[in-house]
Amino acid sequence: MTSVGSPMIAAAAEATGEAEKNKYLEESAALKAEGRTQHLSPEMRELKVKKHLKQLKLEVCRALESLWKCREMKQC
Repeated sequence: MTSVGSPMIAAAAEATGEAEKNKYLEESAALKAEGRTQHLSPEMRELKVKKHLKQLKLEVCRALESLWKCREMKQC
């Protein structure tokens, strides 16, 4: 890498490049892991979907609960 500015700027640019590289590798690994789910049995896929739906329900319940608490305290 050729640097026009100070060595600190060059070091920061290298660190940023390394961080982006690491982020890309993490995302790539996640996508590969998702691809493996296509080879699961129908029963396992169904269980994964049910688990995901339960997680979504919990998130909605928590959001509604906080909304109701907010309304009760008249903060909204």
